[in-house]
Amino acid sequence: MKAKKLTIAIHILVWLLLLVIPYISTDQVFSSLDPASDVKYLLLCFSLSSVLLAAFYINHFFLIPKFLFAKKGVTKQKQVRR
Repeated sequence: MKAKKLTIAIHILVWLLLLVIPYISTDQVFSSLDPASDVKYLLLCFSLSSVLLAAFYINHFFLIPKFLFAKKGVTKQKQVRR
């Protein structure tokens, strides 16, 4: 249970960093005179990061277990000799 909490905390920390870094690393936010453009840029960064977050967790919880880790029954096929 302790490992699960640590994993969740790491996920939250990494996603917070990924959400914040694009916003603070550009000078577009700090050099603009119009506060409305800051809000638009923040919403753009947030929406793009949200799409990445959703894609990651869809892959992590649904697609990878279904296709990569799925146990496929191995069937023996008879070889036909001619």
